Amino acid sequence: MTIAPFEPADALDDAELAVAAAGGNQLAFSAIYDRYADRLYDFCVGMLRDGDAAADCAQDVFVTAAAKLVQLQDPNRLRAWLYAIARHEALARIRDRRWATVTAPNE
Repeated sequence: MTIAPFEPADALDDAELAVAAAGGNQLAFSAIYDRYADRLYDFCVGMLRDGDAAADCAQDVFVTAAAKLVQLQDPNRLRAWLYAIARHEALARIRDRRWATVTAPNE
């Protein structure tokens, strides 16, 4: 699938964008980012309770998604897949934070 310059990416559904982005279409991936970045950031803030950590988490979601988008088996589940990545990233940060707290030397 090709997204033509005259075809607004926001007119396409998630499945069409996922297929196009998996095929290397940068405009499609940008549209996915534009559609979900704020939502995923809010989701990460809810889990992490830290805006800076949430921003890093949301960014890592898209880094992971860009690398693994070709592995998405059902393009219709793009939204759920992105949120699953976000949950995984946030939980990893929570574990790391707890581990750092437990292993911090006493002063």
